[in-house]
Amino acid sequence: RPEVSVYDAHDGNATVTSVVYSPDGSKIASRADDDTVRIWKSSIHAAATKLELMAIYRSLPGFYDSCNVAFGPLGNMLCAGTCVKPQMGASRLKVFAANEDFLEKENKGASKVFEPDPLIDLVVSEGASVMRVTWHKRLNQIFCGVSDGTIRIYYDPHLSTKGALLSTSRSARKQDALELLLQSRHNPQTSIQGTIVAPNALPMYQDPEHNHVAKRKRQDRKDPMLSKCPEAPSDVKHMEGGRSSASTTFTQFVVQSTNMVKNKNIIGQDPRKDLFQYTEGKKIYAGRAYEGNNPEGGNLAETTAEQAEEDMKNAKKKKI
Repeated sequence: RPEVSVYDAHDGNATVTSVVYSPDGSKIASRADDDTVRIWKSSIHAAATKLELMAIYRSLPGFYDSCNVAFGPLGNMLCAGTCVKPQMGASRLKVFAANEDFLEKENKGASKVFEPDPLIDLVVSEGASVMRVTWHKRLNQIFCGVSDGTIRIYYDPHLSTKGALLSTSRSARKQDALELLLQSRHNPQTSIQGTIVAPNALPMYQDPEHNHVAKRKRQDRKDPMLSKCPEAPSDVKHMEGGRSSASTTFTQFVVQSTNMVKNKNIIGQDPRKDLFQYTEGKKIYAGRAYEGNNPEGGNLAETTAEQAEEDMKNAKKKKI
């Protein structure tokens, strides 16, 4: 069982979302969804059966279970963030006085619990709520987690140390003696301007606009003979054999130009007969295979080898 219980610590059926002790353990702060933060005096006596309410901080709406309250490093101040509906107003960070002597002085002889105003009231984000706050004890800086996914850090230039203050106040790097010497001898009027053309540089460092070899290759690519580009396929109607009616092979061109087969039927004729037409005096161009033959066509075979072989087969059959 708990040693001390406080019922109806907040108004109505409010849900408490955060309870935190002060650094010295003399005070307890509680926050609930009734838009208030309350400070209670923590008794050090074992026989104490209740907590004494010291102050009530109002106007602190909280819509999330993560909404909390945080004491400062010395315990004499506390902070809390506010929540707003999406795109309706701005969330705020409020810092209140929580000094025990100050609160007891204000409550002395008063008919109701003291409700102090905030010492600091800062705008955190437009249209976003403060989900959680943390007051860093060593850095003395306040970290706010906002519902838009950002973290805001607040610090005092005189009281905060390191942390976020370090990145904004970092001094520039000191220059060494060589850098100072080069900077003193630098003359902007004599600095090189424009493009430096290095024709003997490696290909990876050459400028394509000044590379004559690349330029010549681009020009040669446009020439079908130098580029050895294959002939493009014809787009006309194709005929038998894969040849188009608009193109002919080299053999067809030679035959058609010499008029070799025009109106002449050469089927069944011996082509060796035409070889004897090309003679120069007694010299025959037919070759030694036809040596001694009559140029007029004598001693030419009347039948082909296939016909002669077939005749021999027929003669053998008749003998049988």
